Amino acid sequence: MIVNTRKNFLIYMPTYGRPEVSLKQAKTIYKQIQEHRKTLTKVDFKFLISINCDSSYPSSDFEKYSDMLIFQPVNLGGNINIAFGFFQAKQDHYNYLWIIGDDEPISESALSTISGLICESDYDFLIGSRLKLGNFIINNSYMDLSNMTGGTPSFISSTIYSCKFNIDDAYTALRYEFTHFPHLVLINRIIERNNKIKINLIPLETLCRVSERVYKFPKVTRNNMSIRDSTVFFGKPLSLLGSNNQSYTAREIKKWWRKNWHYVSMYYNKYDFRGDILISMSKNYKVLLPLIYLSKLPIFRIKNILDLVMKKTDV
Repeated sequence: MIVNTRKNFLIYMPTYGRPEVSLKQAKTIYKQIQEHRKTLTKVDFKFLISINCDSSYPSSDFEKYSDMLIFQPVNLGGNINIAFGFFQAKQDHYNYLWIIGDDEPISESALSTISGLICESDYDFLIGSRLKLGNFIINNSYMDLSNMTGGTPSFISSTIYSCKFNIDDAYTALRYEFTHFPHLVLINRIIERNNKIKINLIPLETLCRVSERVYKFPKVTRNNMSIRDSTVFFGKPLSLLGSNNQSYTAREIKKWWRKNWHYVSMYYNKYDFRGDILISMSKNYKVLLPLIYLSKLPIFRIKNILDLVMKKTDV
């Protein structure tokens, strides 16, 4: 009896609004795939691009540099377009999934590195890290994983997933898609649902060079709170709500808020959804109230006054 040990690996790139950047990324990835196929290794890479209903993308060009191209007929929104990769990987029975950002440059030897590592052993997550490196087993804490890696899971391209996750995990990523971090929702769900998670941490630069991102969001302004601004600071704690264990969720949110509350108080408009969401989603909401109220202090105004006083003192 012949046992098929070949690993089916899906590389998925959701994209919208930047065809030039995306095409450059697609060319880089597809060139590596073509070179890898000549080596006849046990990993079969397939490249799927999902264009989120944007007519500025020349389909003929993207078809040249992908194995599969989906042009979404309606705008799904960025979060759903990202989460679509999880469903596609489960539906087509892939062993591994790598969702890549169209603006996070992929390293030139990324595929050969990945191929060697997943042939050596089996992992729940293969993650590019800025801190610890090596094989680890973690227990029920996304925060521990984030601290170990230096926060790199926030980059879409930094994580490779074993497709052993449940389809319900992918649905959770959709249910909490307002976080703008559907991949973090899924990572958190997998970690809290399993007693032990096997991870392999490798240098971030071997997967993606995020410091060289072609496209960057504008600097967050201090005079209003837009949707983008709110997700910069609240995407991480809200993504942790994508779980069933409410006491665990509350604990993780408290840790994050204690460390970062002063960053999230820079908006003039203090009546917003943030406190209400945390209160409604957490059974232990009372312990969060002081942190929510503290976050409403106009810290940025106090800082401006202090800066002005210091300037006058110097004069």
